[in-house]
Amino acid sequence: MRHLPIAIMTSLALVLAACGDDSSPEGIGPAGDAGTDTRRDGSVGSSQIEFTDLPGKIRFINFVSDGTRGVNVDLYWGISLARSERVGTVEYGEVTEYITPRHSDELVLKADEARYFLVTEGDVSGTAASFLYQDDQTFITDTVLTVALSAAKNASGNTVNVSAQTFYEAELSIPPAGMAHVFGWSLAFGRIDKGNFVFVGAAGLCSPDRGQAGGANLGAPALIPDGTTGLSLFDANTVPPCKTSAAPVTQSVEAGRSYVLLGEAETYELDARRTVLLEVGTAN
Repeated sequence: MRHLPIAIMTSLALVLAACGDDSSPEGIGPAGDAGTDTRRDGSVGSSQIEFTDLPGKIRFINFVSDGTRGVNVDLYWGISLARSERVGTVEYGEVTEYITPRHSDELVLKADEARYFLVTEGDVSGTAASFLYQDDQTFITDTVLTVALSAAKNASGNTVNVSAQTFYEAELSIPPAGMAHVFGWSLAFGRIDKGNFVFVGAAGLCSPDRGQAGGANLGAPALIPDGTTGLSLFDANTVPPCKTSAAPVTQSVEAGRSYVLLGEAETYELDARRTVLLEVGTAN
C-alpha cells in the first residue's frame, strides 16, 4: 500500500509570484475576472478568499472505480472551483498522509469548519455536476479523520458517483488485553454481485468475537488475538462459512492497536477483490 504525501502549493506560488519572474509560477496564471486568478490548469481561484490552517488532521483513501479501472480524483479545499485551494491528485489505490485542514473565510462556514470537494482528475469545468463528493467537517485539536472513498450506484448520469465514509480516529475504543480491534470497510465491494456481504475473519478464525461499537463510525470491531495473520473479508453467505473471501493480507496485528480491513476492487468482479490493512488511531 502506497502513501501519497499531498502538498499544498499556494504558499510556494505566492513566493514565486513575488520574485517578479516574467513567466507565471506553477499554480498561478494571468489575472482573470476581477478578484480571481486563472491557474495554468485552467481552473479559477478567488484572490479574495483567504485560507487558514485549522487544528487536527485528515487523510483520504481513494478506492473509486468505474467498474473497469480505478479513477484518480483531484482534491480541493473550498466551496467551489472558483473559490478554492487545490490540494493535489489522489490516485486510485492511494492512502494519503495526514494533511492539515484548511478553512476558507466563506460566510457559510463556521470558524472551525473546513469544506473539501473532489472532482475527476483534470476536471476544471467548475460545474455543480462535476463534483464527485463534498463535505464539511469541524476540526479541533484532537480531530483525526480518515475519509474512505468508493464508487456509488450511478444515479445521476455521471460516469462515476462517489460515496464516502469518515472514520473518527480520536473516538476509537481501547482493545482488551491481548487483542487488537479490527474493523471492516467494504463499500468498494458494493457493486460486485454476490461479493458485497462480507465480514472480518482470519485463517483459522472464521467467526471472531465482537467488541462494542464505539463512536468512530466504524461499527463493532472484531477481536483478533495478537500476532494473527491471514486476515480477510470473508463472504457471509457461503456453506460452510468462511469458504471464500477477498485476497487476504499478509501482515499480522498487534495487541492494543486498532485497524481497518479495507476492501478494494478495481473492477466489479469477485476475483478482483483484495483486502488492505490500515492501522488507525496512531496519529493521536
